Amino acid sequence: MSTIELLFLGTGTSAGIPMIGCHCEVCSSADPHDHRTRPSVVISYPGSRVLVDTTPELRLQCVANGVDLIDALRPGTKRRSMRIWAADEESTTDLLLER
Repeated sequence: MSTIELLFLGTGTSAGIPMIGCHCEVCSSADPHDHRTRPSVVISYPGSRVLVDTTPELRLQCVANGVDLIDALRPGTKRRSMRIWAADEESTTDLLLER
């Protein structure tokens, strides 16, 4: 049986944490665990790495987690992902896929 690995690049809300203008206990916290980017995940199994969802922080998430190559892309799990998909993220993903 093959092993599947999940690498969570971001685990925050759809707005990220802390949220702009929010002064709640979590958003005001100095704890690094309370500073999370928007949700995205890389699913790895023998011979393939699939990026699921793309966020505005995609570049930062990939650099921070050592993701420099993906084999496939699942563009988003929500229509929001397609609206925010910008040229910069598209060109970054092209680089990840072309190697």
